Amino acid sequence: MAYCDYGAFVYLNGKRMKEFEDCNYCGRLKHGLIQDGDIDVVCYKQGLPSIYYKGEKILYYDENEIDFYFFEPFHYEFNGYKFYFCNKDKPYVVEMKTPNGDLWRCEYDYLYGAGF
Repeated sequence: MAYCDYGAFVYLNGKRMKEFEDCNYCGRLKHGLIQDGDIDVVCYKQGLPSIYYKGEKILYYDENEIDFYFFEPFHYEFNGYKFYFCNKDKPYVVEMKTPNGDLWRCEYDYLYGAGF
């Protein structure tokens, strides 16, 4: 259940992963979390998610070219992981395809998610 006016749904290969919704990440509540190996994707409120590799934040987009909140769909690849980001329609969506072929998806936004 969402703990405020924001929330998320998280899926792994189409199966809902409730334990990754409104969960604790490094001592702080986050709306959606995707994890695989050394990669963590943290979805919080609105805008692009944060991506961490071995605990270090990755800058995966050019802040001068892509707006944090309003952006055209785009792809990013890192260490065999393939990411897709979209906010054309509510909700925000991030997908992560792992090197072994698993597909994670997090949908998150304002007045959205498990609590609404």
